[in-house]
Amino acid sequence: MNNFAKILKDVCKKHKVLEYEVLSHHRYQYLMPARDEVAYTLRQIGWSFPRIGRLIGNRHHTTIMESVKRHERRAGK
Repeated sequence: MNNFAKILKDVCKKHKVLEYEVLSHHRYQYLMPARDEVAYTLRQIGWSFPRIGRLIGNRHHTTIMESVKRHERRAGK
């Protein structure tokens, strides 16, 4: 299992959401904390914003940048 799959699986289990939901284009509020944490974690291991965006719902890199900031605010970092 690669880094991405393990991170996605662990975060989804923690937030009690399905993996395909986090990767989908849906904008449901209950998905945002998990999606933000996946983006933040991938960024911490060196992934680029565009690369993360392509995997998470084919989002623009600026959306991923905001997602990482949102996670940092939520976590108090």
